[in-house]
Amino acid sequence: MSLNPPILTGSKKDHSGLGFAHPQLVLLLCPAKHAKEYYGNQDETLIKLLDGRIRVTASKLPAFMYIGFEPAEQYNPNAIHEGLLKGYYVPRAYLYRAWDGTQGSNLQDK
Repeated sequence: MSLNPPILTGSKKDHSGLGFAHPQLVLLLCPAKHAKEYYGNQDETLIKLLDGRIRVTASKLPAFMYIGFEPAEQYNPNAIHEGLLKGYYVPRAYLYRAWDGTQGSNLQDK
C-alpha cells in the first residue's frame, strides 16, 4: 500500500497531514471495532472520530494491529485476541523503529 498523499512531504514541524487528517492513515488508526463502519461510510465515521463520538483510547486497539488484507478485516469483537498483532504493518513498524537510528545500535549489539 502506498500512501497518497505521501506523509513525508512537509517540514518536520508540520504534522497537519498525519494521523486522522490523512485519508489512508485514519483507517489504520481507527479502533478495530469501528473499522467495518469506516469501510461502509468513511466520511461519517471520520466525523465521529474527530468529534469524539467514537473514542480513541489505549484500550481500543487500532485496526492495523489485526490480521486481514484490509486492516481489521477479520476482527472478531467476541474474541479480540484472535488475529491481534498479526496485522501486516506490525512487524514492519517494529523493524522501522528498530533501525531508525535511535535503537539500531542496541539491536546490533544483541
